Amino acid sequence: MADRKINAEILKNFQKQLTKNKIDGYIVTDNVDQLYLTGFTFFAHEAALLITPREIYCFTRDLYVLELGAYAPFMKTSAPLNFAQAAAETAAKLKLKNVCFDAEKTTYLDGKIFDRAGFKSSAFSPGLIRQVKTKTEIAAMREACKIAYKTYEHIKKFIKTGMTEKTVAAEIERYTRVLGALPDIYMIVCFGVNSNNTHNVPTDDKLKDESAILIDYTCVYKNYFSDITRSWWHGKNPPAEYKKIWRIVNTARAAGVKAAKPGITGKDLDLVARNIITAAGYGDYFIHRLGHGIGLEVHENPCAAATNTEKFVQNNVTSIEPGIYLPGKYGVRLEDTVVVDKAGGIILTKP
Repeated sequence: MADRKINAEILKNFQKQLTKNKIDGYIVTDNVDQLYLTGFTFFAHEAALLITPREIYCFTRDLYVLELGAYAPFMKTSAPLNFAQAAAETAAKLKLKNVCFDAEKTTYLDGKIFDRAGFKSSAFSPGLIRQVKTKTEIAAMREACKIAYKTYEHIKKFIKTGMTEKTVAAEIERYTRVLGALPDIYMIVCFGVNSNNTHNVPTDDKLKDESAILIDYTCVYKNYFSDITRSWWHGKNPPAEYKKIWRIVNTARAAGVKAAKPGITGKDLDLVARNIITAAGYGDYFIHRLGHGIGLEVHENPCAAATNTEKFVQNNVTSIEPGIYLPGKYGVRLEDTVVVDKAGGIILTKP
């Protein structure tokens, strides 16, 4: 369920930013950005929004008109045949001079309509604003993360020798719902050698005594995601090597969390953890980025990755998830959802 307070605050800020950037109108065609601004869930390609500093027009399917009239009476909602064309025509009727859109999230056909209308792609976008979370957004994410952590505590007690990966995945989904959140289809449950597959899809493989476990899943609360990964040994005799790589990964995780401050680039944050794993002799086995942004999507910007030279800012939210994966043996990944803060990352995935 959407929290209208969150979206009212966000929409008001977006409209202020339009004025600040001297933009008369902005057309939003991406359904996640539409959710961000309105709190209403559209599927992809079901709507176009035209937002001015004072008004918001919604062009969508007939089936949403009555619902939106009750949910958001401040929006001027209609159901034309072509949403993008209607947005362009409305902008012309309103005599809006500087109209912008996000070219990266616009289809080819809609882009042609906007180009003919003289609209411009803009570096300023809802997606850019989404990267910095408000207090109310962080509160929703904190609750999602608490539910994720409680689910982990439950699963660690629930899991037994002989259970399949699919059985454990189903219990994660069930328990997440019991606690008031929604599970995402993105879920990883790995036993034994499967734990070195970073994106393992749960199988019918059964849990054996003295084997590795890795679980990675998300919870969604008021449309906002958490992300958590935990790894542990199932049995009383973990191999010395497993204990060693677990400690290395945990050290790298803690260092990454501590370094998640405003001003650090995504590349440098990735290196903080990567250098620890490399110095320990396992650099070749850390085969993915350190982290990704989290919010209305489980994977969004900004990322803690070698390709990102942009600096993190206060209240970005990112995962910190170093890992070591030994082919033919097992893998360890430890992940927390973290708010970037001047005192160091604030971990949300905790009780």
